Amino acid sequence: LMGQGGLWSSTLGLFQPIYQGGRLRRGLEAVQARFDAAPADYQKSALNGYREVANALITIQKRADVRGEREVGVAALVDASDVSRARYDSGLASYIEILTADQDRFAQELRLAQTRGAELRARAELYRTLGGGWQQP
Repeated sequence: LMGQGGLWSSTLGLFQPIYQGGRLRRGLEAVQARFDAAPADYQKSALNGYREVANALITIQKRADVRGEREVGVAALVDASDVSRARYDSGLASYIEILTADQDRFAQELRLAQTRGAELRARAELYRTLGGGWQQP
């Protein structure tokens, strides 16, 4: 025979899954909140991706514009260097003029190379933002 304590214990065991002090309801509410937040998280991720792509495209365009300006500058300094050499050859200028023209030209060529590198890095960043990589078959 079961005593009064055993009967009480088995009765509590039967009703324990039913009455959990609102724990099941709070669990359901937490799951529902995560479900409701999922579209917002997706939208946030998508907007962040669009922003990164737009920034990369703008950076590429700006670097290309600067590169174009620096290419024009290099061409002008190449011409100036050639003129300095011609003036030196004809005896109208000293060799210092050639050195100065070459120094300016080489500095501009260095800036052009740095700009090209920055443009390529911006293109690589765009590629990374878009998902990057491919697989060999």
